[in-house]
Amino acid sequence: PDFWADQEKAQRTLQQRARLERSLSTAEQQARLVDDIGVLFEFAAEDDSSATELRDSLARLAHDVEENEVAMLLGGENDRRNAIVSINAGAGGTDAQDWAQMLHRMYLRWAERKGLGASVLDETAGEEAGIKNATVQFSGENAYGLLAGETGVHRLVRISPFDQAARRHTSFASVFVIPEVD
Repeated sequence: PDFWADQEKAQRTLQQRARLERSLSTAEQQARLVDDIGVLFEFAAEDDSSATELRDSLARLAHDVEENEVAMLLGGENDRRNAIVSINAGAGGTDAQDWAQMLHRMYLRWAERKGLGASVLDETAGEEAGIKNATVQFSGENAYGLLAGETGVHRLVRISPFDQAARRHTSFASVFVIPEVD
């Protein structure tokens, strides 16, 4: 028992060290960028290419600051953990199952863009289309913190592709997000 506890403690320490090193590196990069912007600001009055480079640098700094703001908000106890997401089709029949599958695909694509790992743990296909439910594990830094706000019932109102009368249907799918714990 002590061996495993020591291993877990060492792993948490290494993860914390890596986070701190990334934060320090980000701060140093932003400080250099701010210094570069100051120099570019002086040159921009005389040179159009410097003005273009100044605009690009300001846009990059604004993007970096926005990402850091999001990271600062993720300071909760479980925010840094992996996440397990369960998607369930609700009221709406085939349309709800199709909506659940759309949500499933959206979360997988979002994870890919964010650089998070995603593995489908369970999936039950619908009778005609879509899925009845799916469970996906998202792994990576702040996976739970980024996904926690998705918990709830998601509603879709659309002209149903499954209704020959082309009527408007309301479909529901529930999403539950829990942190992965030891």
